[in-house]
Amino acid sequence: MDSARDRQRTEELAAAIEEIDEAMPPVMDAFLPDIRDLLDAPAVGSYSFRQTSQGLRTDFVKAVGFGRGDTEVRASIDSFLGAMSERRGFWDPANPQPAEQNRVVVVPCGSWCAGDGPDDVEQSLRAARRNQGPRRESLATVASTMWELENALRTLGMRAHDQLRVLLCDGGLALAWVGAFQPEPFRARQRRALEQIAAPLRSRLILERYIAGGGLGHAAMEHISAPAYVLDAAGRIAHANAAGREALGQEGSKTRSALAALVRGERSDPAAAVTKLAGAGLPPQFLVVESSRVARVHTAIERARASWGLTAREADVLAELADGRSTRDMADRLGTSSRTLEIHVSAILRKASVQSRSQIVAALWRLSDRTEIER
Repeated sequence: MDSARDRQRTEELAAAIEEIDEAMPPVMDAFLPDIRDLLDAPAVGSYSFRQTSQGLRTDFVKAVGFGRGDTEVRASIDSFLGAMSERRGFWDPANPQPAEQNRVVVVPCGSWCAGDGPDDVEQSLRAARRNQGPRRESLATVASTMWELENALRTLGMRAHDQLRVLLCDGGLALAWVGAFQPEPFRARQRRALEQIAAPLRSRLILERYIAGGGLGHAAMEHISAPAYVLDAAGRIAHANAAGREALGQEGSKTRSALAALVRGERSDPAAAVTKLAGAGLPPQFLVVESSRVARVHTAIERARASWGLTAREADVLAELADGRSTRDMADRLGTSSRTLEIHVSAILRKASVQSRSQIVAALWRLSDRTEIER
């Protein structure tokens, strides 16, 4: 069980991550050493990546406790991502599945990768009766990819380390990988600590992705493509960017009420990022960035799941329907047969009381446009 001191340290770090000062560096530069202290792990790291003509490559890398510089760590991660581009297995960084997003997991690589090659890894996975995951690759494929990860870590002097990690995502977009490594199994306390700071880290990364350059002035807000607003503690709007001003012009009263309720804690919305702004001598203010389409889909799916009583698998199918995919494409992406896929679609239509796919998508968007106040 976590001690009172552990809980206090976690809450303090989560609050610090959520509070932004104009002069503060990017969140991983600012807080990765604190994350290492909180997790009490010998090494922690974070990286983001993008698809290039040469395959997956890192955008940024930050490492603490590896005994190597960020440049050397980056080279090892790029080597591993190259293997992921060819074989997938383990997880898919270019197209993270819902089960892989924003979920803290422990990967016992210490026991699985203690041998000398991918065949040893495959034997360990078979002995552990390892689930092959949502993409259903063969154990040989998963073992081969895991061995590439182990090779990358061994070049950094880390042999057979367990891994505690989370892939922070905004919908289907991977924002950053964050994780820790140690030679012994991770404890439940360490996992809970990472779970409790994952959401604040995700919100900060979404904000940093929206804002071009440093600072949070009015000029910087215009680089945010989604509607964005600065509000005071009472919920009054002090500034809005161009997209926000357009939204206010269309539904000013409704938008103002919804934003004020968000800041005052009277409603929540997973499709809106609310961040407290700090500055010397300044009164408390809050930056609210409304949903992108990806976040809007996420909100709609969650509301549909609650309103229509969907299963987790039906929610996955509904997300694919929202993207307008064909039956075959959806079946391939979800790793099922077209026949089974059609069964799920029929169940969704029945639960939502509609007759066609076009009607289900229209009903889904109506759900996304409802505010918590209306509900």
